[in-house]
Amino acid sequence: EPSPSMCRVLREAAAEFNVLNVDVVEAGWLDAQVDRADVAICAHVVYVIQDIDAFVRKLSEHAGQVLVIMFQGPPQSQVYLLWERVYGVPRLPLPSLPEFLEVLKQLGVEPTVDVVHTEPNRGFESLEVATEQIARRLYVTPDSPEMERLEALLPEVLEEKEGYFTIKGAVQLEPRVVSWRTGA
Repeated sequence: EPSPSMCRVLREAAAEFNVLNVDVVEAGWLDAQVDRADVAICAHVVYVIQDIDAFVRKLSEHAGQVLVIMFQGPPQSQVYLLWERVYGVPRLPLPSLPEFLEVLKQLGVEPTVDVVHTEPNRGFESLEVATEQIARRLYVTPDSPEMERLEALLPEVLEEKEGYFTIKGAVQLEPRVVSWRTGA
């Protein structure tokens, strides 16, 4: 993990739950010097990996089994349509499960894909919370022209159900576990 703060959080969580078999390597995966492991787990990282072929090859070379956790669609895809209406340009989607499976196919990897069923997201507790959280996801700052456009847009794109606000037509993202055994 290249992020010192993420490494700190992982170490703290491991200590809190008395997990003793986790080694944290403070480096990006392609630069990390690591021994072979029984299992390699990647959670929500492949969306932004530029050299995905090298990333997958190194995983397969260093673990007997690889587990990659990712969504079936791009993270934050629920707000992509809002992005275009706030900024005037389409949001380029991050690659997600379909693109990753195509990479694995090209590399000759035949994975298993399992769905992790989660509780449906209830939505935002109020219009104010929706505005704050959606603005953060869209990188909109207070008192900006983008915030004015977002605030004008939200009543049109949000719907209230049972006291919670949701984005109309937003697809619920559920994690998938993509796994394969290697020859390593």
